[in-house]
Amino acid sequence: SSDNTIASIDSDTQTINAIQAGNIQVLASKGSISNQSSIVISPAQIESIVLTPPLISLAKGTHSEVHVTAIFTDQSHLTITNQVTWTSDDSAIASVSSGEEKVIGLDIGTATLTAEIDGHSATSTISVSDAILTEIKVLPINSSLPKGLTREYSAQGTYSDGSVQDIS
Repeated sequence: SSDNTIASIDSDTQTINAIQAGNIQVLASKGSISNQSSIVISPAQIESIVLTPPLISLAKGTHSEVHVTAIFTDQSHLTITNQVTWTSDDSAIASVSSGEEKVIGLDIGTATLTAEIDGHSATSTISVSDAILTEIKVLPINSSLPKGLTREYSAQGTYSDGSVQDIS
């Protein structure tokens, strides 16, 4: 960073920590090649956060992705899932570890998951059932892939209660 009082850079994690409002220049270089970019650190503050999805149904032993978005005073949005603190009102039923983006259904029941940052919080209700896996689909279905290229595939599970989850 061109000014460490405005922002600091962690080259190991490739992240910028905004300290105060202002403008900085970030330089990246490797060998004799380099480039720089201007970054504006906004004075905006978090106005609220949103945890999605607000209701999650899981079979015991499975997981689902969760996402937290901060809405700022300037109405901009930023995904902050890996920066919040997670709590569960019943960690024996469902939990998320800080820095993670997945809630895990540990036992049958209902729990409320809370994401919190800087005094702002949002919740999601997690229902964990004893549903069993009845079908698996590999997605995409019947696709082709040119030699030398790669493609991402996933597995989707259908459970006895009718729910569908990514089981990749």
